[in-house]
Amino acid sequence: MKFETLDAFNGHLKGAYPHLFAPLYVIVMPNLSDQKGCLARLEGGFRHTCPDLDVIKHRGSALSSGALLSALSTQSLFSKQTLVIIEEGEKMKGEPIAALKGAIAKGDGSVRVVIGASAQTALKPLIALKECVTLDLSKEKPWHRKDRLIQELINQAAKAKVHFRPDAAKELIERVGENALELKSECEKLVCSVDEGGTIDKRVVHALTEERLPIKRFKVAQNWVYFSPQCGREEGDFLEWIGPLRYHLMNGLKLSKIPLDSQSVEKTFPKLNPKELAKLHRQAHRLGAPYFAEGLKLLLDAEMEAKERHFATQLLLPHLIGKLDHARKTSATP
Repeated sequence: MKFETLDAFNGHLKGAYPHLFAPLYVIVMPNLSDQKGCLARLEGGFRHTCPDLDVIKHRGSALSSGALLSALSTQSLFSKQTLVIIEEGEKMKGEPIAALKGAIAKGDGSVRVVIGASAQTALKPLIALKECVTLDLSKEKPWHRKDRLIQELINQAAKAKVHFRPDAAKELIERVGENALELKSECEKLVCSVDEGGTIDKRVVHALTEERLPIKRFKVAQNWVYFSPQCGREEGDFLEWIGPLRYHLMNGLKLSKIPLDSQSVEKTFPKLNPKELAKLHRQAHRLGAPYFAEGLKLLLDAEMEAKERHFATQLLLPHLIGKLDHARKTSATP
């Protein structure tokens, strides 16, 4: 049985609770923080049905067939159930996989196995088993993942009887990033700050969370390149901006050369939200390829000057942004 959305997988778990869980679960999630969070929730669910659950953990990269069979045959004096959790499942070798395949077929229900992996290739023999339930999010789009993270924040707060507004949950992700484990920690902090039955809105998020500097820098650099010339003194050293500025200038150059009616733009930038991509695509055409090429040249010149100075680079950033603004005004079409 295979699921490609978390909602469908959770629906299966609810239907299987408490006595119909599968002997083998394979969780395929490219994002490690997502994967660790899912494995932790599964472990928590199994512990809820069996408080004295015996948990044995291994890594697929270092797992031998002998160690695996030993874990599967371990009989605890204090528990009727054993849960074997295998991380780095994509690194499992052929022998352990064959041993697990045979053990699952002969299992008596006292041992369950959960495998976390970033890809399913090595695990296909296990996924093909009728006893296996698989959650495969390897094809999940980045913007769908973001929507899922928003819903997980809302659900986490709801368990504490706190309403997390969707726009506030989105704002939290924009400020601290998309690491699922960090988001969970930030959500716990926000939930503790409001009374039961209360609401977490953008005001609460802004008051209690600090925007991660690399994320802020990336967003500000995009705005400078495509839209606004504003540059504040507080924005930091020029050397810290080279990467984000070059990234957006190079992407803009690519976008400016792709026809507006082309279907290839989403294939060229598969990780960008389609709505955001369409907005940047239109603006890139308005500015034109010469603007982005000139921007890259200006950035290279400023970078070389920064390397020659070694210090006193504080003024290079506002000077560069001023030159970009001039290039934008002379290049942009109405």
